[in-house]
Amino acid sequence: MRRHEPGAIAAPPVSGLALGAYLELIKPRITTLVVLTTATGLWLAPERPSFRTAFFTVLGTMLVVAAANVLNMYLERDTDALMRRTMHRPLPAGRIHPASALRFGILLAAVSVPLLTFLVGPLPGLLAAFALVTYAFVYTPLKRRTTASLLVGAIPGAIPPLIGWTAATGRIDPPGLLLGETSLLARDCWFSRTSPAEIARPASTWCSTRPPSSPSP
Repeated sequence: MRRHEPGAIAAPPVSGLALGAYLELIKPRITTLVVLTTATGLWLAPERPSFRTAFFTVLGTMLVVAAANVLNMYLERDTDALMRRTMHRPLPAGRIHPASALRFGILLAAVSVPLLTFLVGPLPGLLAAFALVTYAFVYTPLKRRTTASLLVGAIPGAIPPLIGWTAATGRIDPPGLLLGETSLLARDCWFSRTSPAEIARPASTWCSTRPPSSPSP
């Protein structure tokens, strides 16, 4: 008998409902904000990139961030099913089959990294690949084990502005690194003020420190 994973159901036909679920997987709000930080790197760089370079930098970054978010949600589908704030996401809610989500994330990664590497430059492509791997396969598993994961998560969080900077300049230098760190702090401050639930934290810590909800009358 086939073993079903959490949230595993028959893959739904491609419809407005299914497309909406796939859109949720990429976390559009976070993806948009990260892309804006990349555009900031392009804008503040001392050298002006061509329209073509700027366009493919923004497009490639959007796709690689989407890939990281999809893979993150795929890897966290078990713990997401245990938490009230995440149990209605597409995978724990059973709106998308885990295998379909995994294929979607791999497809996004397979398109985005080569796009940045060959249409923008090797350095932006390398930075994007490093951020993707660090976020999805280092930071995400560590979230369940230690609060030190937040330090690891700061690395891919600071890279998007640097992708924009290196796309324009072709090099990593102190002003670009400073821009990455400044952008990370500004982004986290914005999230902490507007949507505290979006700030990443280890699942075990979140579950143990979240006050229990009052029982329904």
